[in-house]
Amino acid sequence: AMTRAVPVLLSTFLIVFAWAQAPLESALRDPPATGGLVLRVENGSQAAERGILAGDVLVSYDGAALADLDALRAAMGAASGKSAIPCVLIRKGDKRVEVELAPGRIGVSLSPVVKGQSPSPLPPETAVEFDFSSLDDGKPHEEWLGFYLGDSTTKAGYEHAVARIADGKLVVRREVAFDGGDQFGLQHFDVTLTAVAGARPIPVALRFFTPLTRWVGEGELVLRGGGTRIWRMTSQLPDQPAQKTESVSPDRLPLVPTYLVETLAAFMPRSEGACFHFRPIEDGSGELLFPSALFVVGREEVVFPDQTRLEAWRIEHRRLGGVVAGTFWVDAKGRKVAADFGGGARSYLSTKKAALEGVRPELQPQADG
Repeated sequence: AMTRAVPVLLSTFLIVFAWAQAPLESALRDPPATGGLVLRVENGSQAAERGILAGDVLVSYDGAALADLDALRAAMGAASGKSAIPCVLIRKGDKRVEVELAPGRIGVSLSPVVKGQSPSPLPPETAVEFDFSSLDDGKPHEEWLGFYLGDSTTKAGYEHAVARIADGKLVVRREVAFDGGDQFGLQHFDVTLTAVAGARPIPVALRFFTPLTRWVGEGELVLRGGGTRIWRMTSQLPDQPAQKTESVSPDRLPLVPTYLVETLAAFMPRSEGACFHFRPIEDGSGELLFPSALFVVGREEVVFPDQTRLEAWRIEHRRLGGVVAGTFWVDAKGRKVAADFGGGARSYLSTKKAALEGVRPELQPQADG
């Protein structure tokens, strides 16, 4: 399970990824080299200017072989003072491509691959239509969860989520706040996401707010003729100029941000083997949350910190290769009763009063929307 590294989560929403064309799909099935497979190239980035393509595999950065993304991050850090950095990519047909990059952000989404090793497939897809009938009466679906770190007995903060249907759209607000100690520090962020409400929800707008830093991010999805989508994002720190990005992608399967994934788990069919596939999203470091799925494993018992027990449905967020990025337990009423994000981070269903008990004043819920 992946560590719930908050800087990664904060940036997950900034860029929505779309599935590329045949060269990428071919490279995923049969990687031509070991390194970082380019899943997406940002418009206007230095990668785009230098002709890097989706489906290329970045095998060398400033002479350092790239066995994984940690090696790339280390190489980028070591080369930060240089003006030109030689890089090698392998393209379909074993074509060697050499480019020179400037230090800093490359402008690509990468997935680690090994030559000749195709990632393990996700479970066979079972047709899934999300059941939003619990929201049809206009009443919100609300969850309070106590957030724990370490041994899952030390209370660290809370999660609060509200989902509702408004004007034919699914509106989700999720706020998470916790004291991560020496490793993560104080973390408080608040996300509102609006999606087309249907069997396959599609995000159309989001607002991301971090109360402690006053950082704000806002995005919108624009549908364009010819089967394409444009995702526009603006982010801004106090007293800083706004940063704007734009990503054009094919209008294919749903593009699902992480916090919508968590919400959709509550609306999955309680049926063993049900699976909803969606496309990945990248974090700000260039690492990708791989082509993914929500998969209903089956029923099992959840043990709460106070040792009470409850039977619930286990739903996993699985990434390509079988990696479990998050596990959610949903009861027969559709309530998310527990969530496990790895790295010793776990949350449990709670009342509002219990969820907020002992939370530091600066981490209390925000009054503004």
